[in-house]
Amino acid sequence: MWSFPLSVLLGVCASAWGWGSGSVQPKIAALFWTLVSIVAVWMAWTDSHQLSAALNLLRSRSRMTITARGKSLTLSQFVGTVTVATLVGLGIVLQLSVGRDNLTFDLTKQRSYPDIEAAKWIHDHTASTAVVMAR
Repeated sequence: MWSFPLSVLLGVCASAWGWGSGSVQPKIAALFWTLVSIVAVWMAWTDSHQLSAALNLLRSRSRMTITARGKSLTLSQFVGTVTVATLVGLGIVLQLSVGRDNLTFDLTKQRSYPDIEAAKWIHDHTASTAVVMAR
């Protein structure tokens, strides 16, 4: 029950920050803390007997084995293996994308290109002793 007020507070803070920032990570944090508060209420509302039954069901499901090519893996080992393989594959794809971009580098497509253009214009149109203030 103690986690409920904390998770609600953190959920509200993450929501206020997330929807104002335009970033995905705070929105995921808000969703996470909302789910934690729902679970906290559910755990406080249900009887401890029902909670232990749900945990026993979860434990029995995690002991299931999956056999492939003569090797047996528990469900948690299988999920972990698939997760790691997926993350490694995604990392390789992203690294190849960055490498391809580096091979065909074009300065005009960079986010900082307008700043570079402005700096070149200032350099061409002011004296070398001039003091220029910029952001």
